[in-house]
Amino acid sequence: MLPAMLLVWSVFTLPAEAQIYKWVDASGKTRYGDTPPASGNAETQVMKTAPTGQSGAQAPDWEEKDRDFRRRRIERDAMKPGEAATPASRQICASARHKMQTLDGRRVYRLDKNGERVYMEDGERAAIEAKAQQDIATYCPR
Repeated sequence: MLPAMLLVWSVFTLPAEAQIYKWVDASGKTRYGDTPPASGNAETQVMKTAPTGQSGAQAPDWEEKDRDFRRRRIERDAMKPGEAATPASRQICASARHKMQTLDGRRVYRLDKNGERVYMEDGERAAIEAKAQQDIATYCPR
């Protein structure tokens, strides 16, 4: 009984071979097929494939793929309408929050060509705050 089981196991785990034909057609294109062309001038190639039982370690099984799909679907369904979840949107959100923290009750300035401080005017400050608040509302999770 054991030798019969070993024989069956070895048949299913051996690599498979396929004979493939390669030729160049009349228009100069390289063609491949499992039967030789009518002209008969084809190069024969033997292709070996891995046994199907050993490929499980390389690719995730269907249960793992299903778990990943369900997790992504739950995350997608948990997002609010208009909420973006891309890395770019997270970066925009972080930048907008940083701008709001920087502008919060502080006098903001930049340096001119001579290295002297040029303070931000109220109109410019209000425009930057409005843009940052709009970006927070659009790109940051609630």
